[in-house]
Parts: sequence; structure tokens; C-alpha cells
Amino acid sequence: MTTSPLFELCSLDATVTSLLKEGNILKVFKFGSAPQDTKPPYVVWQNIGGVPINYLGERPDMENRLIQVDAYATTQEKVTEIIDAVEYAIEEDAHIVGYNIDELDVNTGLWRASFDAEFYNTRS
Repeated sequence: MTTSPLFELCSLDATVTSLLKEGNILKVFKFGSAPQDTKPPYVVWQNIGGVPINYLGERPDMENRLIQVDAYATTQEKVTEIIDAVEYAIEEDAHIVGYNIDELDVNTGLWRASFDAEFYNTRS
């Protein structure tokens, strides 16, 4: 099983790094792995589906990964800027397959914007 190349793609994009890099930390985290004291803005992502590309008589050599990407920021404008930059950074390597609800998270007071993307990865 492989993982999404989201972090690597974001780390190569100048716009994403200008918006999300703090010191030597790029604030793009796999869901549940962001440090507790991370200050906005930041992006989290998680696997929400996917399947191996199966063949008869041999092991799969590829799989698709469906991920959800969520951006968080203190303003609606900033979260839109970030989610657009992340989408632009990955769209040559992924298919954007859905846009999710943008909302003000009542628990954190942060704006959230989200989309779903599908990657096709070669298995190693």
C-alpha cells in the first residue's frame, strides 16, 4: 500500500510554501499528525477510499487513493487562497473529484475549505 504524494507536491509549489511554511515546517499534515499547538493556517489530509488496480493472475501494480484535503485559516479569504493553491499544486498529478462544504468550524472558530482528490500510484 502506498500513500498520497500530497505533501511532496505541496512542498515543491512556491505558492503553497509561501502560504504554509513556518520556519522549516510546511504545515501540511496527515490527519491526526499535526502538533497540538499548530497555529493556523494549515492543511490536513486523510485517506477516504481507494482500491488496488486488480488483474487476473498477477498482483496489482497500481492503486488509486481517494483523499480529502482540508485547509484551515482565520479568515474566509485566506482559507480560499490556501485551498486554491493546494488544488493548483496537485492537479497535474491528481484528479479533483469533489468540492466539499466550506464552513466556519464552530469548535475551533476557524474557516475550513475542502476538496477530494484521487491519485493513481504505482506500487513499489
